[in-house]
Amino acid sequence: MPAQSRTAPYTPFYCEENVYQLLASLEGSPRFSRSFAVFVSNLQRRALLFQQQASRQGADQGHYVLWDYHVVAVAVERDGGGDGSRVRRSERVVVLDRDSRLGDAVPLQDYVLETFRPDLFDAGVVDPSLRSRFRVVPAQDFLANFASDRSHMLVPPFTALDAAPLPSLPQPAAADAASAALPSHAPSLPQYIKPIPPYPAICGALAAKRGETHNLWTRFLDMRLPRERNEAEARVEEGGFGTVLEGAGELLAYPW
Repeated sequence: MPAQSRTAPYTPFYCEENVYQLLASLEGSPRFSRSFAVFVSNLQRRALLFQQQASRQGADQGHYVLWDYHVVAVAVERDGGGDGSRVRRSERVVVLDRDSRLGDAVPLQDYVLETFRPDLFDAGVVDPSLRSRFRVVPAQDFLANFASDRSHMLVPPFTALDAAPLPSLPQPAAADAASAALPSHAPSLPQYIKPIPPYPAICGALAAKRGETHNLWTRFLDMRLPRERNEAEARVEEGGFGTVLEGAGELLAYPW
């Protein structure tokens, strides 16, 4: 894997932030001409992936995991020429996924065939509802539009609002001796399912301009195809959030 991916911040179970940091580190890379964030999920938010580091299954089961979603980086290696507008014959498209068992900078076709196992779905061996869809987002769009306040990782009953005191609540009257004698209770600190990254929550420039603080679910993990949206949703669909692809075949055919 390129040096940038080893030095970019990495926090287990925060794949979307890991990819954000990695793509930021690849800006101006002498090795890669273009890069992308690829969100993996489906309408049920239950996708089958193989060769995962987090798997509790053995090699005989393909080290599989059922994820609600996953995010990886895809990068195009420079070929030393051309205008960079699309893949040239001598360029190589690779997947950068530090949560995979497949190794460093895996060729796209190898990664797709080993991770998403389209052969098993085509043969009817596994439940078709577990087939992955993909949202491909150019790096610059992702860096500008992504926002996460990490509220999706809070342990219930915490919510994003629980992380801060509520100033609108009435305060005890000073003359109420009984209330004054009660011990005060500071707001509890939020508890997370997994330890959060050591840097501040991410909010891209365009996301901040729109006033968005968390758009992982509403923007990037919306895996509906254009034909699955109603007319009103189609009219308000904004650019900057990539393209949804229906399966592994479309991902392999994407014009990186």
